[in-house]
Amino acid sequence: MAVRFLTCKHCQGTTYCATLRRRVAGKEKRGPACPSCLIKSGLPPLSLIRPVVCSVCDGRGLVEAVKLGPASWVGVLVLTLLLSVVGLGGMAVGAFLIPDSPQDQQSQSDDGTAPSEGR
Repeated sequence: MAVRFLTCKHCQGTTYCATLRRRVAGKEKRGPACPSCLIKSGLPPLSLIRPVVCSVCDGRGLVEAVKLGPASWVGVLVLTLLLSVVGLGGMAVGAFLIPDSPQDQQSQSDDGTAPSEGR
């Protein structure tokens, strides 16, 4: 089974961390690296160093796509079924607890028969 890779969203595939500040005349101007990448590189977190190897993709520019395994799918299926049963149960309880509309009660008390008998 082939492993699927996606471009790292933290470094946008450039392999280094330096926050994108602005684009000037088609060129990217980058600022200092983020504190987490600085710490992973063994540098002080408040330093203004750039570029630093990206700590998310370890300088590869790509990250492995997360794929749900069979156990995860079973959990999703069980959760879906549980929520369906709870929802249906709530609807059934609500159907029995909601009183008849006032018009139905009034028509029953006027002629003494239920409106479905058609007298």
